[in-house]
Amino acid sequence: MEMVVLAVLLTGGILTAIGLSFCAGALVGFLYYRHYNDGAEQTGARTKPLFRQCFSSLFLWLARRLFGYEVKFHGNLASTERDGRPVIYASHPHGVFPLGTLALLASIPALRPCVHRLVFAVPVARELALWFGCVDVSRECIAAQIKTRPVLIVPGGCREMIRERAVVFDQNTTLRLRIEAGDRLMKHALLLAAAVVLLLPLLVALDQWRVFWLSCSALLCAAAAELAQYVYQCATPDSGAYVIQDKHRGFLRLAFESKTPVVLVLQQGQENILVSYSLPRLDLLRTWFMERTGYPLPSLFLGPLPRKLTTHVYEPLEPSNYETAEAFADEYYKRARERYAKLCETM
Repeated sequence: MEMVVLAVLLTGGILTAIGLSFCAGALVGFLYYRHYNDGAEQTGARTKPLFRQCFSSLFLWLARRLFGYEVKFHGNLASTERDGRPVIYASHPHGVFPLGTLALLASIPALRPCVHRLVFAVPVARELALWFGCVDVSRECIAAQIKTRPVLIVPGGCREMIRERAVVFDQNTTLRLRIEAGDRLMKHALLLAAAVVLLLPLLVALDQWRVFWLSCSALLCAAAAELAQYVYQCATPDSGAYVIQDKHRGFLRLAFESKTPVVLVLQQGQENILVSYSLPRLDLLRTWFMERTGYPLPSLFLGPLPRKLTTHVYEPLEPSNYETAEAFADEYYKRARERYAKLCETM
């Protein structure tokens, strides 16, 4: 009888806790709903200047201590562009995470950063991004912002992370070794998983535990060796591992239509700080996730590694000097590729 009473009390307690948690979550969600759908990501209305100043200054200090970060201004980039003239700053390449872009915001406080809409879909990340002054990277939002202040975007994004390596596979020895090491690591991981799933029931039925453990040990040693080689290849800096794709032209067409200058920003060394893994066999899965969610899952990386990070800010490109938007975009990407190639030679 005591066991029955105890079971009833435990069941009642668990159900009560679940009910209270559900009610509390529903209440918090109801109260937060108004803030979650206020459209602040389109206007930047909930910017907290003090929060942004403190966070950007802290990040700039960390970047200088950990990566020797510095900003270099090239050409005739006047103080008006730095202080608030409506221009579009475009930072390349995107990489796993645009560290240099965050540090640049401390050097040019007037910049309005534009981020992916998925950031505003996560409650806590949404609030932090809004406090930092971020807005959605949609065409309508950028068009509204450049009427009064400069904006900062990072073209390329997830598609660059997946497809950049295929373009330079045969041109970069370090990159090729990294991809081959990752491919071998993937093969050994699949063999180990197959051994556990397929051989375990058979060997248990035959009472061949010694054979099973020897087989698993051999596969584990092989996978560990490949993992060590892969980590070594990822930790080796490469030159020109990231390419700048010229398919992202929406912001350039917008700049041409609104006669807004575009400032080229190149991040030197950023790809060597957070090194994304190279497993070509998973690219189809990552592409599938990216097309449906906007993010290439699974996305893993090695780092941060202690590498030098430098942001290069070049003179603005005036769209009024070109007859068509395509000519303006072609010239922009021509300059971007040439200057990034020169930076890669000095890495």
